[in-house]
This record gives sequence, C-alpha cells and structure tokens, in this order.
Amino acid sequence: MDTKSPKVMVLGLDGADSGIIDPLMAVGKLPHIASLMKEGTRGSLKSTVMPNSFPAWVSCLTGVNPGKHGIYWPLIRRGGSAYPLRLMNSSDIRAKRLWDLLGAQGRRVGVVNVPTEYPPAEVNGFLVCGALTPGMDSDFTYPPGLRDEVFAAVPGYRCEIDYADLNLERLADQVLGSIENREKLVLHLLEERDWDLFVAVFTETDLTQHKFWAGIDPQHPDHARFEKRYGTFVHKVYQRLDETVGRVIQKIPEDAFIFVISDHGFGPFYQSFSLPRWLRENGYLDVRKPTPWARIKDLLVAAMGPQKARWMKRTLSSFKGASKKNRTVRIQRERDESQGEAASKKIVWERTKAYHTADYGIRINVKGREPQGIVAPGAEANLLTKEMAEKLKRLRYSNGEPVFEAVLAKEEAFSGPFVQEAPDLIVPINHAKAPAAPEQWNYALTHPTLTGTHAPQGVFIGRGPGIRAGAIIQGAEIVDITPTILYLFDAPLTEDMDGAVLFDVFTPELKAGRKVVRKGSSLKDRSGEEVLSGEERQRLEERLRNLGYID
Repeated sequence: MDTKSPKVMVLGLDGADSGIIDPLMAVGKLPHIASLMKEGTRGSLKSTVMPNSFPAWVSCLTGVNPGKHGIYWPLIRRGGSAYPLRLMNSSDIRAKRLWDLLGAQGRRVGVVNVPTEYPPAEVNGFLVCGALTPGMDSDFTYPPGLRDEVFAAVPGYRCEIDYADLNLERLADQVLGSIENREKLVLHLLEERDWDLFVAVFTETDLTQHKFWAGIDPQHPDHARFEKRYGTFVHKVYQRLDETVGRVIQKIPEDAFIFVISDHGFGPFYQSFSLPRWLRENGYLDVRKPTPWARIKDLLVAAMGPQKARWMKRTLSSFKGASKKNRTVRIQRERDESQGEAASKKIVWERTKAYHTADYGIRINVKGREPQGIVAPGAEANLLTKEMAEKLKRLRYSNGEPVFEAVLAKEEAFSGPFVQEAPDLIVPINHAKAPAAPEQWNYALTHPTLTGTHAPQGVFIGRGPGIRAGAIIQGAEIVDITPTILYLFDAPLTEDMDGAVLFDVFTPELKAGRKVVRKGSSLKDRSGEEVLSGEERQRLEERLRNLGYID
C-alpha cells in the first residue's frame, strides 16, 4: 500500500438540501457539484435527532452522538442542573474532534468557520473560529498570529454576518459578500499553509434559507412578498457556492479526496408549536400573572414581531437623553435576560412539574436535580414523562399529520455519559408536514422573519482516488463522517465512536489495503468555562434569536 499521507478536503455547506441541489443540477446550474457526483459517490446524510447546527457539526466532527459530546443546543445548563442557561463554547465539547485525533498522529490540520469553535483551541496546524466568535476584535485564530494574516489576505473578513439586519436587500448583499470573503480566505490558506486535513464550513446557505425560503416556495404565506425581488435568491446562493466548490477543486492536489457535506437539510417554516403554552394548559407548567405593563409589552411584540420589538427597544434605549444610570440598568437587565434568569423568574417553580428547554425538549422539574424540583425521581418522574409522551404523540395538525417527528425519552434518543444533561423528552417538530396556514388553536406559532427551517436529511458527496464513481449510498449518518475520514488516513477509530466507516463509498482496491482499528476513547476533559463578557454574550444571543435558536 502507498504510505504517502492522503490529503482530505471537507467542504461543509450548512443546511444544503438535495431538494434544491438536484433540480438546479438537472438544468446545468451547478456544474462543479454535478461533476463531483459523476466522478464520485453521493447520498443523504441523516442529521442528529435534533437537526440543529450545533449538535450536528459536533457529531459530524467527533463521530459520537450528543450523549457522548454533551452538546444538544447552542445553550447549555450552568453546572448541569441550574434553570438559567448560558451559551456553549468550544471548551464545553467533551469529545475529541477529528483534527484532535489526526493531529495527535502528526497530521497537519486546517479548520475554518466550524460554527462551534470559539475560543480557538490549540491544534497541529491552524484554526479560524466560526459563528460563536463574539466580534472581530477578539482572538479568533490559532495560532494567534494568524489573525493578522487573515485581515491582510481578506480585509474586512468577518466570522459571521449581521443577522439582526431587517433590510432584506442589505442582508442579501451581506450573504454574497460573506461567501466571497470566506472563499478568499480558504483559497489563501489552502495555498499558503501546510495541511493534510482541511475542514471549511460555509454557513451562508443556512442563513439564506432561513430568511429567503419563501421566495422559492409558492405555498408559503409570504411567497408573494418575496417572489419579485428574491424569488431566486436561494438558488443564486447555491450557484455562487458551486463556483466556490470549483475553485477549491482547482486549488487542491489532483489526488486529494474532497467531501461536500451538510449538517442537516432544509424546508419551509410555516408554523411552529408552543410547548410552553401546551404545558401550561395541561397543568404541567405554572407561570406568574403578567403585570399590566407586561401585558402591554406582549401586545406590542405580538403586533410588531419579536425581532422588530427588540430593535425598537435598543433604539429607544440609546437616545442621547437617557441618563447613564438608566442605560446601566437597561444593560444589566438585558444581560440577566440573556442568561435565562428573567425567563426562569416568570415560572412558579413550586407548582411546576415540567418545562420547555428551548431545544426541542421538555425537562421534568425533579427533586434533587433541579434547584426547586417538586417531582420525585424514579417512578413518579417516569410516569409523568410517559403521560406527557402519550399526549404529545396524539397531537395532529388539521391535515392529519403528527405535530412531532418523534417523541422520545432521552435514553431512547442518546447514549453516553452525558445523557442526563439532555431534556427528559425529545420532541422535534414536524415542520415538513405542517399546513401552510396557521392552525386555529392556541399552540400555533409563526415567526416574523424566518421562512425556512431545518430538515433531518443533509447531503453527502465524496470524490477521490478509490471512491466509487457515479455511486449512490444509503443509510449514511452525520456521525459516519469522522470514522470514514480516519479510515482514509489509516488512523484508528476510538472504541466508543458511534459512527461507522462508509465502506460503500470505496472501491474494493482501496478497501483491500486498509483495516478498521479501534483504540482509546473519544472522551476528553472539559473546562466548561464562561468565556464571554456580558456584552459579548448579549450580542451572540441576539444573533441566535434572529435565526430562531433562542425563544
């Protein structure tokens, strides 16, 4: 067998969906992706149970399920049991990444814009952080000196764009500008830095589909508003990223392996389901009665939408006439709210049996586990979980489709040492089957700016020496990416890795020279420290709210 180290390029297109790719490819509008499929292997890639970028990318790049890496959502529980949440950071990930495993064997690695990576960890190579970067004045690279090189190569480079911009024209310009700059940086680093593995994620597909999906969906209630100016914008972004794929192919060696993958797919967002309201009406959750001012505020938010309401709040609060004292109080209050303290204070915990955790989940208010738990652990908690699960499984939209894709106990959904940090019930909403018109019940939720949302099936494309040409694989999952790439490097998988090598991708000749070896554990130490200031945390959480990740 040739002992020369392979070079492997992984291009992540966040949220890329075959339902968009295939029709565009059929009319010749994605020539580079089409070429990869013709010369290589393709298939669907099943995401995590909760098809969210944060657990999905971590599972993709560790090969383990969230129960073994500890990331279920961009927000995590403080100390594992407190009610208020905080934003995750890279030190909260408790499994070794692909680049950790390869770097330990002396392979040189490059990482650009993986959403979960901030602060930058030491790697055997280089790393540029992604969506959790609080600002471009922060230290967002490893080694630290790479930061100056980034700005020299790509003046004005940003790790993430301004999701809060309500002007669609400006937002569209930002998306295209971001692709341009990210591409420049990736091409620069491919040429100037030494690497064996290079992982780069383009998140612009995700943002575009969240904000502009209505333009390509005639069934969407907002289609008419989007169609004239933005009816093809989603397609335009896919076509622009196809150009990026082509330029990357030109830059990497001819005998390099290239994988184009997505962490999940995409589909329409017509409506969601209010779990907190359902919990209240079914007697599981008790909240304090709102004050008169709070009622007025709720009416304003309902009329304007939460994003516009937050924008107005910021604008009014920043008037020059506001006193320093008032500004200080406002900032502190917003910091408290961003930490989840305001939300938890609205709940009457001594009369609450279960509550919504903002991550497709419901958590039981268990004695001894929660700060003010009232449900006895063991039989009582298990009975309550089963009771709620049975009720939720019976819920149907008016078209007869189930409201939830699945209703799972955490032990059914996950395995590993960190399962107890997951919600007790996992209930991903069945967005794909929701009617376009909001249901006439108390639980229907719409969103003023989101028109598309995540779907469970992402994409997989692979090409390289020893990868089958024109083949289609079945049953691939997001956790299979890391073991498959380790296999190409003849590197051992860990003993507790959940993913499997995608053998159907490879020719018999390639497989004849390799074998699967398992050694060691994926588990790594976690510092789990808060790394953001109050202002940075507020800025990042606002960004996530604008994508619907935080209520």
